[in-house]
Formats: sequence, C-alpha cells, structure tokens
Amino acid sequence: MYWINRKHFKMMTLVCLVLLYCVCAYAETEIKVVCEDKPDFPFLLGEGKEIQWEKPGLIVELCEMISKKLNFKFKYTREPWKRCLATLESGESDALFYASFKDERLKHGAFPFKDGKVDPSRSVALISYVFYVLNDSPITWDGKALTNIKGNVGAPLGYSIVDDLKKMGLTVDESPSTLNDLRKMMKNRLDAVASLELTGEYYLKQYPEFQGKIKKLSPPIVAKPYYIMISNQFIKKDAEFTEKIWNAAAELKESDEYKQIMKKYFE
Repeated sequence: MYWINRKHFKMMTLVCLVLLYCVCAYAETEIKVVCEDKPDFPFLLGEGKEIQWEKPGLIVELCEMISKKLNFKFKYTREPWKRCLATLESGESDALFYASFKDERLKHGAFPFKDGKVDPSRSVALISYVFYVLNDSPITWDGKALTNIKGNVGAPLGYSIVDDLKKMGLTVDESPSTLNDLRKMMKNRLDAVASLELTGEYYLKQYPEFQGKIKKLSPPIVAKPYYIMISNQFIKKDAEFTEKIWNAAAELKESDEYKQIMKKYFE
C-alpha cells in the first residue's frame, strides 16, 4: 500500500508541475513590442501613441500574422525612435520593429544571424533611401556623390542613413522626421533631404504644399534589409522562441495572404 501511495504521489506531483508550466507559459505569451510614433508608408501608418488598426501598416499586419501562427500576442507601444531603442536595450520592450542592421545596435538588441552574419532572408522588408531636392535645385546625384551642394542634408534623427551620409562627407542636419525636413527644405534651410523612399513619396502625394515643388533624385542612395529586433534579455530567456519569430517572418512575408494584404495599401 505504501508503494502505491508513493507512486500516486509522484504522478500527482508530475501533473501539477506540468499544469504549472502551462499556466506560466500562457502568462508569458504577451510580447511587448515598440515601434516609432511617426508614419512610414506603407510599413507603419498613423501618428502618436496608438496603432491605427483600420490600416496599421504592412509590418503591423505581418506581426499580427506571426503572432497568430505562433499563438501569442504582441502588445504594441509607439515612441520616438531613440526612445524605442532605449526601451529595447533596457528590456522594457521585448521586441522592436523595424530596424536596419548596424554593429552598434547590437547593444540595444539582437538581429537574426546565420553563419556569424546577419541574415537578410529573415528581414521583414527591403527599403531604399533616396535624395529629394527642390525642383529648381542645381544639385545632382550620380549614385556616389552629390554635386553643387553647399548647405546641409536633412535626415531623421538616429536613422542609419545618417552615418552613410557623413561617410560621404556631407553635413547632416538631424531632425525628428522627414516631414519636418521637407518643410525646412521648402524654406531653403536645407539643400537636400535623405529619406526612406516610400515615406518621401507618401508625403509628396498627401501634402499639397509639396506637390510640383520637390523632385526625387535617382538612383537610390542605398537599399537596406529591415528586421524585427529582439531584446537581449528576451533572447537569453527564450532563444528558441526568438528564432521561431524570425523564421515565421521569413515564411509569412512570402505568403499569398501577405501579398493580398499588401494590395490594399497600394489601391
């Protein structure tokens, strides 16, 4: 009788441990993700603290697909870009979308790697930067250098393009947003603006003050893969699940469902 009771006790203990694990796992299925509080068409729409759920942007749509596939929920927060990076570094946020790779950003969080290098196949988007100038500007761009530029180039504060421009020998005026840069250029306070291409095109179409007054220079300055970053604290806690998130992003961005969602942003 003693042996039977002992055996039952062990079984009950095992069942309790399994149930406890399931409860804890369920409690941890909400992942805190931070993104910028400014629009970046078509990847992130709306301004301010809240997600614009009617049409949130392609990266939000992709994140929702990822969370559905892996059975967890993203809790979204929107902040200025540098604050986004700071909350990721501190572990206040578990994830951040979206960022191009820079070595110095590894202190803020992790990118998907393969064979010791960042893995572009698991990016969420490939995005180009371009120059914008006033229609009557003498400035030209041959893909390597700007000619006839005398003043500053505007670029968003903390964006990776800032370092690229400085390496080209340009004087960069960093500001809170591309919209702010375009308005400064209209007042002749900037000679050119470096912007994410689709963001610039969005502003030129949506704001009458720019229409017919600003032109885009070709070719693009650079095209960069953008990633979902994961906090170093989260990846230490659950590296396997982190890999699942990145793998799901790679799979789902090529899916028919995502391609159908993309259409509504360009109709």
